[in-house]
Amino acid sequence: MVDRIPSKSLQTITTFLTYLEAANRNRETPPQFWTQLQNFLQELQPVEDSQPRLASFIKNWCSQHEITLDDNAYPEIRASVIGNQQQNQPDNPNLAQLPEGDKPILTANKALITRQVEEALDKNANES
Repeated sequence: MVDRIPSKSLQTITTFLTYLEAANRNRETPPQFWTQLQNFLQELQPVEDSQPRLASFIKNWCSQHEITLDDNAYPEIRASVIGNQQQNQPDNPNLAQLPEGDKPILTANKALITRQVEEALDKNANES
């Protein structure tokens, strides 16, 4: 089976999570980024839990904070983020029945985004 091409919304979310992981690994990430990220969580709460709405929110938030999302940046980190998205699929007995070589469709929802941001904030707080 050919892998499905992710939607633009999913690409935006994945690129944001990749940027977040890259910032998490970079000791020189400005402290104000982490403060802004705490606000991100609060602002995310009322957003509808649909990929198009989440992607739109992320684009607007990044634009406000002068963050440029690049789909081609950090390819190794992006592969890790995509793997994490696959591992965090909802429990679905049908996934176990997929033929070998078929990959589940990636999902990204508010819970996944929130968890990734909280983990990044916790890691940064522990390293500060």
